[in-house]
Amino acid sequence: MNSILPSGTVTFLFTDIQDSTRLWEQYPAAMKAALATHDAILKDAIAANLGRIIKTTGDGVFAVFTTAMDGINAAVAIQRSILQASGVLQLRVRMGLHTAEAEMRDGDYFGGSINRAARIMSIGHGGQVLLSETTSLVAREHLPEDSDLLELGEHYLKGHARPEKIAQLVLPDLPKDFPPLTSISTATNNLPTQLTSFIGRVKEVAEIRALLVSARLVTLTGSGGTGKTRLSIEVGTQELENFPNGVWMIELAPLSDSMQIIPALAQALGVLESPLSPLASLVTDFLREKKLLLLLDNCEHLVAACARLADDLLHQCAGLTILASSREALDIAGEVAYHTPSLADSESIRLFVERARGANPSFDLTDSNESSLTQICSRLDGIPLAIELAAARTKIFSVDQIAARLDDRFKLLTGGSRTALPRQQTLRALIDWSYDMLSEEERSLLRRLSVFAGGWTFEAAEFVCPNHDVLELLTQLVNKSLVVVDNDDSEATRYHLLETIRQYARDKLFDAGDTLVARNLHSQFFLQMAETAEPQLYKGDSRKLIRSLENEKENFRAALEWTKEKDIESALRIVYALQLFWVRSGYQVQGRILAEAVIESAEVLPPLEGEAAFHRKYLIARALSTLIDLALSFGYSQYGNDVSTKCEFYAREIGNITLVSRVLSLRSLGHLMVGDIEGVEAWSREALQYARGR
Repeated sequence: MNSILPSGTVTFLFTDIQDSTRLWEQYPAAMKAALATHDAILKDAIAANLGRIIKTTGDGVFAVFTTAMDGINAAVAIQRSILQASGVLQLRVRMGLHTAEAEMRDGDYFGGSINRAARIMSIGHGGQVLLSETTSLVAREHLPEDSDLLELGEHYLKGHARPEKIAQLVLPDLPKDFPPLTSISTATNNLPTQLTSFIGRVKEVAEIRALLVSARLVTLTGSGGTGKTRLSIEVGTQELENFPNGVWMIELAPLSDSMQIIPALAQALGVLESPLSPLASLVTDFLREKKLLLLLDNCEHLVAACARLADDLLHQCAGLTILASSREALDIAGEVAYHTPSLADSESIRLFVERARGANPSFDLTDSNESSLTQICSRLDGIPLAIELAAARTKIFSVDQIAARLDDRFKLLTGGSRTALPRQQTLRALIDWSYDMLSEEERSLLRRLSVFAGGWTFEAAEFVCPNHDVLELLTQLVNKSLVVVDNDDSEATRYHLLETIRQYARDKLFDAGDTLVARNLHSQFFLQMAETAEPQLYKGDSRKLIRSLENEKENFRAALEWTKEKDIESALRIVYALQLFWVRSGYQVQGRILAEAVIESAEVLPPLEGEAAFHRKYLIARALSTLIDLALSFGYSQYGNDVSTKCEFYAREIGNITLVSRVLSLRSLGHLMVGDIEGVEAWSREALQYARGR
């Protein structure tokens, strides 16, 4: 169906018979005949002007046209034919036309544009043809010479955030004089007009609207830049029709003092001060009997005051519903907290492409830049603000260049809208806003947590942060949307930082001079984990243990990269302990690369003397035995033989019979894998001799 319906910019037409209910009650037989004539007229006129009837709506129709003039011509033809139709009843049909970009879903039209066209029709009178501002602008130069447009001014439409400029189509042979339009006399909202399109979030909007049916306080939580404000505005816009007294937004970010909240609320609602009563009481009295949705945006820096205000108003104003947005929940009775997720991959790409076209009209998504674009959106964690800042850089960089510079994202992602809040103009400023509101203890823990790669368990956090109340502080960081909880039904709950937050906290860790201690503790924890797990991997069913180690593979990598430079003996121990894990979990390539790097670093270090030299050679020999095992998992080869020769040399040099026997056994297995039976027998005999000689 989608391929048949007109797409792109189209014109919607809604029609309705005025007073149809009364006519049906008074003249049922005549109405039946008149309606049949009416239906035939509409069907013929719409088809003759290349339109499509999408559906009937009571006693009217919803139709679509590829051009505004086709829609206008159809409306004129319908009005003329109905005036000329004979019969007992003279029907009067009101019409509304609106031109907009068609939004399609599941082969049908949807969205606010359809609703706007219907609302325009609904404020008119029988015989009247009303046009939206867009339709008027498109059609004005193409109207017949004897026709004209009568400007009727701006009108508020039920369920819509912004007013619409309405014009009436005037023709000499059609009625011209009508009563005033039945639009809403005053604004029912103060929602800001959005200059860019709202991308995605269909699931989130639906879920939040469903929550507002049963909950009177819903708080959108999430880290900075996830689009909580834009999402709340979209929900508020769609909820307008459900709140007769409107949807009103209070922007709290510019306020620095909790005493400013009530005056800001009063100003938004149009409540005037009085010397006879406190302003808070006047606001409460104003809201007491109203069915109204209040948006409290950016509560985090005034969260305690916002919680008290919301609790007080909800108890005294039965028709009030509040949709708040905050880094953390208000934490009062009856509140439902809704975590605002990052954008899905497809939504992130759509957002980048649209904003990039705004910055660079020649920008387009192509096969050559799609991979880099996907990488950008992924590395920016699907954070809308970060994606928009990156898209703005297409003025001066290609997508590939932007992707290559993301390691220094805080320098790259600057230069947001001059009219945006200062904290929304750069990515660093946005996170500074959240970081600066933390207590020093919370900041310290956040910095320490940046050493983890790929997430962590509570036990790991306690080890790396021994001087912190991890339970209390981690809970606070979760509540403030800086730490994400992974609820994947695994044996142990895991936590992680969005990569953008992790990089920021890592920079702060360095500035605080705490990197060395934190990274050392991190490496110690994962060395202990690896060495504790290693003997258990040889016992019975170890699938659960392997899953837990797989969760930490990025932490093992980070620990190896750090100890390779700072503590080579710990690095060699980790390599040996992870040998069986790498083989069983399918990470042989990764394991080989990491092990080779560690061994190479160990072999180029200045030589040691005495017991220290003996111990290091022992650790190198064990690490080389890990490489032999990894080589065997790929079918051995010359590489495996070369590694076993080097490993045997170290083992014989330090006189470790166990290691020599192990190397010879592995070499025998390698020869078996390549079909060399003589080699198998020879190396097996020698391995057995060493084993017996212990």
